[in-house]
Amino acid sequence: MAHLRMVAAIPLLCAVTLAAAAETVTQAGAEFSERVQVDDTELRLAGTGVTKYRLIFTVCAVGLYVPEGTPRDAVLDAETPRRLEIEYFYDISADDIVKASMKVLKDQLSGQAMRASEAQLRRWHQTYRPVEAGDRYTMTYRPGEGTTLRLNGQTLITLSGAEFARTYFGIWLKGQAPLSASLRDDLLTGLTED
Repeated sequence: MAHLRMVAAIPLLCAVTLAAAAETVTQAGAEFSERVQVDDTELRLAGTGVTKYRLIFTVCAVGLYVPEGTPRDAVLDAETPRRLEIEYFYDISADDIVKASMKVLKDQLSGQAMRASEAQLRRWHQTYRPVEAGDRYTMTYRPGEGTTLRLNGQTLITLSGAEFARTYFGIWLKGQAPLSASLRDDLLTGLTED
């Protein structure tokens, strides 16, 4: 009789396993939840992509979360909550993360805009820690509160200001000179055009 109950439970276990699998998206081995909760707002996974080094090495996988129905042109707006999750596949120093970020920002920002952001960028960059394979940085923008950086769930810093959020998320999401145009397009893939 116990054997029959176990056999009868197999379809239920399979259904639960499939439902759990459908709630995540895997990108190059990194798993991203389809939805995350930020305070009272549910954000959905808009897209995932990878960053490559010298076209050979997949350095990290990235996922972008925004509220459902967010159009592409509103993803960097002051009113749009958002989250980027970045999972690393190699050990990378904090200095290398900062150098890569600054290279993109120098290409994106005017000299005046760079000078205006200098103090916040310095504070933000001072909090970066080296990463090992499997580590995950999470960057979350909450309108009216600011942008929070976490490493493996531990809060490192929160900086106020919608302009800082627009600038820093722009490294991955801006139309002009992003870290990678193909990564940007992959991250924005689930968003509408208007």
